[in-house]
Amino acid sequence: MTAYTLLKKAYAKLFPYKKKGNILLVQLANRNLGDMVIADNTYKMLAEALRKNRFSCKIFRYNIKNRDVFQVKYADAVVFAGGGLVKFKAENFYELVSEIISECEKYGVPVFLNSVGVEGYDEKDERCQLLKEALNLSCVKGITTRDDLKTLKDNYVTNKNIRIKEVFDPAVWCNKTYPEINHKENSDVIGLGIAREGIFTDHGIEKIDREFLLDFWKDTAKELENRGFKWKIFTNGLDRDEAFAKEVLSHIGYGEIITQPAETHHLVENICEFDGIIATRMHANIIAFSKGIPGVGLVWNDKIKMWGEKIGHPERFVSPENIEARNVVDILAQAMSEKNKRISERNKNSAFKEIRRFLKKYCNLVEREKLSLDYKKHMLATALGGMEFKYKNTNSLEAFEKSLSEGFRNFETDLRLSADNKLVLVNRWHKDTFKTMGLPYSEQATQQPLSRDDFLNQKYYAHYKTVDFESLLKRLESVKPKIKVILDVGRPDEATYDKMLCELHKAFENKSFENVKFYIRLQRKKDVTAFNEKNLPFEIIYYLPDEKPDTDFEKQCKDTFEYCKKQKIKLVSMSDKTFSADISQKMKAYDVKACVFTYTKTEDITEAIRNGALFVGSYYYTVSYLEKLTK
Repeated sequence: MTAYTLLKKAYAKLFPYKKKGNILLVQLANRNLGDMVIADNTYKMLAEALRKNRFSCKIFRYNIKNRDVFQVKYADAVVFAGGGLVKFKAENFYELVSEIISECEKYGVPVFLNSVGVEGYDEKDERCQLLKEALNLSCVKGITTRDDLKTLKDNYVTNKNIRIKEVFDPAVWCNKTYPEINHKENSDVIGLGIAREGIFTDHGIEKIDREFLLDFWKDTAKELENRGFKWKIFTNGLDRDEAFAKEVLSHIGYGEIITQPAETHHLVENICEFDGIIATRMHANIIAFSKGIPGVGLVWNDKIKMWGEKIGHPERFVSPENIEARNVVDILAQAMSEKNKRISERNKNSAFKEIRRFLKKYCNLVEREKLSLDYKKHMLATALGGMEFKYKNTNSLEAFEKSLSEGFRNFETDLRLSADNKLVLVNRWHKDTFKTMGLPYSEQATQQPLSRDDFLNQKYYAHYKTVDFESLLKRLESVKPKIKVILDVGRPDEATYDKMLCELHKAFENKSFENVKFYIRLQRKKDVTAFNEKNLPFEIIYYLPDEKPDTDFEKQCKDTFEYCKKQKIKLVSMSDKTFSADISQKMKAYDVKACVFTYTKTEDITEAIRNGALFVGSYYYTVSYLEKLTK
């Protein structure tokens, strides 16, 4: 044992971790990955602050749009990650923020709003006043802003006990948060960061419409070429941005769009490929700045102008009246010759300093109710599990491995036939599926299946590899923990279903699965009959449809449960709309249990288990997340 290790152990004994608890990090999880970059950086700040304060707290990432305030009562502090949250004219953050803060007030949980954007104030607007009321509740201990300190102090916050400070955006910590991603210098490639076509007009800048932007980006690409630069188009990941980026590329007539990022590190990697950028989205510019890459921003919102002023480069953020290709490229060329001004460590750490102060002063462990539910026994990773709080139905091996590592022992996957009658893992041959694979589709919902080889050449959301059933079975042969796997075959026509059963029979010949129990989800009596004739090693899960206005639902339930009892079927699947404590009670008389797809809230997952569901599906929350939160 080295002297350093001995010294470290001695120090830990003398100065043990003083506090344990749960920190709820409220973030916005969507495909505009700038918001997720904010969350990643704030997570890093929280982790570093806890370490420096010698607190042993767990950090839980909460998606604000899930409206899952059940989690608040298990938190010892709530921290809003940042971003444009203090606003009321666009989106519904005023309502979401107020809802969470009100719940914190109810349970006495201290709240800190980190580096928020402040976008306007209106004394007569009910939405604005609802937000103001929440921000002044006693549980709110601190608010920092990245931009409009004056509006925050003069209009929003009247509670004198709330500490208010101006700080830098959390994304200036990108070097600390993504240290393994470095700027690849001397590429001579400029990144053109495209946002959706209506971003300017939606903010009252009527002149800069779709046609203006198409011509602007085309002229900018030509101007860059005339000066000896290469260029590539990129986005922050939003689908609407990607759609317009493709239009821009078509308008230019040639060139390249970098693969759409699905996770934050993809976006940071993409930006680090460039020697400079011209970008519409604010956080493309902040990421570039933090990685030492000169950039020019197009101003469609005052927050972008304020960012330029904050870093000492207001000239690099071009107001709408000056957005013209030659002018913008002139500004970029000047920026590239000058490089970026350095911001002081004090400024870079300003948000971190306030987070650390808040935790040290207000994060006190409170004795709360602990749940003793066996999440590992009941929780089900739907479509092998979700990714990044926003991607579902990937049926990918990446999702499976992630779900397995995060405590899942029950899995569901979707099984369909390819065009050449091979079993593949796909939710359905539907236009939404084709969209996620980036493939052309017709406006009709149902699409023609791909061949297995064509399917296996695709990726969901440009990053998650498609899988056939054979590859999944190969992985399951070597799986170590005991797990359960549900195969969902949908409602195929009779000929397709018969081929599927034949393929399943072939797939399981001469295979041994020591640690896997298989189930199959069937939706019709004729499917059960055909399945029973094949003697396959699966337990059947039958299906109870949702209640419809023209059906006698009581009779439908009775008939379904009686049929299951007669067929010795022990599980019935249903949607979260159908399942209830009352349904569960009725099922007991027939010795059947519920399998429920799919929940987006921890409260609903917990209630379903309490009400007797055997399997409870979720794309978003993991066994590990819920066990750590509630125990």
